[in-house]
Amino acid sequence: MTEIKTELLKNTMSKVYWHQKWVDTYINSSKEIYDLAFDKIRKIILSSDKNLILDAGCGNGVNTIRLLNRGFDVVSIDFSEEALKLCKKNLMENKLLEMARVEKADLLNLDFDDRTFDSVLCWGVLMHIHEIELALNNLCRVIKLGGFLIICEVSQNAIDTFIGKTINRITKTAPIQVKKAKFGIENWYDTGAGSILVRKTNIKVLKEYVKSSGFDFIGAFPGQFTQSYTRIKNQTLKKIVLGYNKFWFKYIGIVNPSVEQVLIFKKNDDYQKN
Repeated sequence: MTEIKTELLKNTMSKVYWHQKWVDTYINSSKEIYDLAFDKIRKIILSSDKNLILDAGCGNGVNTIRLLNRGFDVVSIDFSEEALKLCKKNLMENKLLEMARVEKADLLNLDFDDRTFDSVLCWGVLMHIHEIELALNNLCRVIKLGGFLIICEVSQNAIDTFIGKTINRITKTAPIQVKKAKFGIENWYDTGAGSILVRKTNIKVLKEYVKSSGFDFIGAFPGQFTQSYTRIKNQTLKKIVLGYNKFWFKYIGIVNPSVEQVLIFKKNDDYQKN
């Protein structure tokens, strides 16, 4: 059953539809917050001589561009050919194509040697992977001792998550299957472009799993406080919500109520390959 679900997800996520949908729905709207988030990441992990970072699940390449513009040497990977085409197109338009390595690779079967990268970024990717432990094990394996793992995921305990459940019941857009699993609430949706998994993550379990793999938890900060703007058609109201997200990030910064949480770990000498 696990293999069947993984193949269903790969079939869905390989399509250009989803990568463009994320650009239209999330990425363009929240550009300011994500730029600020990557400024913060740079301050925490960038050094003078340890800057090789893996953008794991690069999608359209927008985060690859952010990393390159902040002084990192970047290897960008995705299993989807369509995603890699978009990534290369965006890099070319920003005159950055020659600065990044863009390769086809699967987080469930990484070919990189152990301890290849100074850091790994996995932004909004694990929530769509059914075999999350296998993906995490691979990401942890390829990080050098003293290197960093940066993960951004959606929290199952966020205020926005509870509001979304209520709206789904009212609008009858609930997922076709909801399962409480080890790493959070797995919501399966049947769309016109295929089946998709959206996991609302149990952040505590995720943190403990990575720590048990030989990593120290360095800290966390919020991404977006809410994604409710994706359900709002009125442009004025949408701008107000986006403005509040920015205000929360810059001036409040409390992590737990936020729908997006950015977690940073550092690999220690106790790491043991799973």
